[in-house]
Amino acid sequence: MNDIDNINVINAVTPAHRFAIALLLLGPAIPVAAQDVPPAIRASAACAPVAAAPAADAYRIIGATSPSPKTLFNAGEQVVVDAGTERGVQVGQRYFVRRAMTFHQAPRAEDTAGWLRIVAVTGRTAIASIEFACDGVASGDHLEPYAELALPPGVDRTDASGDLDFSRTSRVLYGNDGRSTAGGRDFMIADVGQNEGAAPGARYAIYRDLKVRDVPLVAFGEAIVVSAGADASLIRVTMARDAVTTGDTLVPRRGGTAAVGAGQQPGGAGEGNVPAVRGTVQETREPLRSFTFEDVYFDFDRFTLRPEALTLLDQAVKALQDSPTLRLQIEGHTCNIGTAEYNLALGERRAGAVRDYLVNRGIAAARLSNVSYGEERPRYDNAREDTRRLNRRAVLTVNLQP
Repeated sequence: MNDIDNINVINAVTPAHRFAIALLLLGPAIPVAAQDVPPAIRASAACAPVAAAPAADAYRIIGATSPSPKTLFNAGEQVVVDAGTERGVQVGQRYFVRRAMTFHQAPRAEDTAGWLRIVAVTGRTAIASIEFACDGVASGDHLEPYAELALPPGVDRTDASGDLDFSRTSRVLYGNDGRSTAGGRDFMIADVGQNEGAAPGARYAIYRDLKVRDVPLVAFGEAIVVSAGADASLIRVTMARDAVTTGDTLVPRRGGTAAVGAGQQPGGAGEGNVPAVRGTVQETREPLRSFTFEDVYFDFDRFTLRPEALTLLDQAVKALQDSPTLRLQIEGHTCNIGTAEYNLALGERRAGAVRDYLVNRGIAAARLSNVSYGEERPRYDNAREDTRRLNRRAVLTVNLQP
């Protein structure tokens, strides 16, 4: 009996037995971070690209477990892997599913398609069950050993303290699937790695060259290094007043309250002391204040604020009270259950609930605006309940008025 015959025998197991096997072998749907950070950040980090190139001998997905010519797979489906016991593959092992970025001028990086678990093996092949799909898992995708994500302290917060070092700037490259733009709370690849001193927890200010004569670089965001390879890193944008774009400049922060976690020495006067020099940064009379707020989540088909949401919104109230130029746009989002029209109205109610709470706490209504996107802008996979629920949210977008 050859390997394919063995696989067909495995496929002959009854549905009841398959269900029992799944209960025994499937672990948590989302890797657990070492730090206690919001689930939305853990899910995004697990699906983020990685700053590395695939190994030449990596295991690969070669197709479906059925005779069908299917080449694209989702969570819960089974796939065949081109390695078995002869190469050390064992039942119960878990792997990330990744694919190299191959578009023009792509960095040495990979997209994460999801992760899977080995459920059966032969000598030269194995069967794996896809536990989570960040995107469609495809034939030809390769496997890398699964490891729980160790997110650096403060990955969910903005810290704009410390001196800016314009002698060692770097660039933003790409986000998931080679996207050239991203917003606050998104993950991107940058062209700075361990060789240039990048380490998890290091902080960077984000600047842009407006390409206008005699206009210096303009600061508009903050980022933290999540993981670092030799010549590239994964960063999380913790705050941005505009979309972060390929080619934007990253300026390392030296010292500051976050420096200890990144192996730097504490201290530093902050951004306000940087002189105005062409090609560096515009002078500011006051240190730039940074704002970021975590998303507010809702129960299914509800727009009532949860108790934990009140704590988050109280932080927004304090920021608004301390900063009279601060304005907020409140975005209402839903999952994809229900009609588009119903979800658009539900998103508006969710944004309205947040706005009403802030107004009741003394914030002027003129400083707040609402918009509903309904189901149109999901941040997570709507095919699974454990990620679909993360789309039932309200997002507080920061605007600073001069």
